[in-house]
Amino acid sequence: MQSRVRLPARSMFYVRNDLRFGQDNTYHTFDSYAGGGEWEMKHNGNPFPDAGRDLVQAMLRNPRLQVEVENGLYDVVTPFFATEYTMEHLGLPEKLQTNIHLQYYEAGHMMYVREEDLIKLKNNVGRFIENASR
Repeated sequence: MQSRVRLPARSMFYVRNDLRFGQDNTYHTFDSYAGGGEWEMKHNGNPFPDAGRDLVQAMLRNPRLQVEVENGLYDVVTPFFATEYTMEHLGLPEKLQTNIHLQYYEAGHMMYVREEDLIKLKNNVGRFIENASR
């Protein structure tokens, strides 16, 4: 049976050579899916992956909805300022715009692999859940 695990190249090397796991499996990295593959990026007729309109509708329906976005400063998967730009250009009423909270980490896309940011992430998410649950 072929596994469909998406791992960066250095992770594949570690898994196969250091851990000696899955030598008989095929692992596809994220780049393997670029250019079509099995990814379907269209959303509501839009050829680009954009859930902004869905977020706006959810926040309009539930004005108490809180949103927290975790940002890695050195993220090469999702461009850093794209998230800020998207959140600032949703067209939300100003009152609802304050329900969006941006957090920043001195790491990349997977900020939890850097121990200092893992701790910060845990604290931020815990505080967010606690505050949003009130």
